[in-house]
Amino acid sequence: MLEVFMKVGYRKPSIKKSIKARTTGKMKRKVKKAVNPFYGKKGMGYIKNPKRAVKNKIYHKTTFGTNDVIRAVNSTNHSSKKTTKSAKVTTNTGLNTKNMNPIAYACITFFLGVFGVHRFIDGQVGLGLLYLFTGGIVGIGWLVDTIKSIVLAISSANNDTTIENKEINENSDSNI
Repeated sequence: MLEVFMKVGYRKPSIKKSIKARTTGKMKRKVKKAVNPFYGKKGMGYIKNPKRAVKNKIYHKTTFGTNDVIRAVNSTNHSSKKTTKSAKVTTNTGLNTKNMNPIAYACITFFLGVFGVHRFIDGQVGLGLLYLFTGGIVGIGWLVDTIKSIVLAISSANNDTTIENKEINENSDSNI
């Protein structure tokens, strides 16, 4: 009989299982792989025990653990530090407006940042959902992001004016 109840949300960490997973020997895995060439390959659970494989897949899709949260935070920190060629303005604020006007981005952050809309625009779905369900992390995250987006808009405006000033100076120098 198939279980009707599925867990949704946070997975309580099991210290016993995490220690067992870390102490399972490398030699034991090598022996199993030598005997069974399909051991450890992705998708083999569907062949060995399809019912359990489907249940585990659903379980892992509907729940999250402490390590998942840590990985998500680390990946957002690393992705915000990377600069791409498609980025219009990238500063050390950690916000990436892609091809969007920084002033429009600042307005979106100010008016809709409590709901995490600016995080969804950045492609940070996890943080967007967190902002949505916590009211911009009780307003503090919204305030910090609003200040960052305003700094980004001002710095991009300053960059645009300095570029225009350099072009004007170069044109006036060539006319002399």
